[in-house]
Amino acid sequence: METQLRKLARSNSWQTLYSANKNCSGIKLFDNDSSFSDLQIRFLYWLEIYSMLYTELATKEDKFLTEAVINDEMRCLFNSKT
Repeated sequence: METQLRKLARSNSWQTLYSANKNCSGIKLFDNDSSFSDLQIRFLYWLEIYSMLYTELATKEDKFLTEAVINDEMRCLFNSKT
């Protein structure tokens, strides 16, 4: 399940929606907008992680960060238990 969440979270379409939602609060990612399920919370977590990574990649803040690293779940390992 976590692998599928991470794959969705780093996809261009979801990253675009997530970015748009952060910039203008009128876009809803989910039908409900409060009382998120555990699955929704985990998905939002991964959206934010990948958003930060793609921002760092675009600004070249980390010379070792590449698209391949972002797409490799073992090299890009984070603890999803928050």
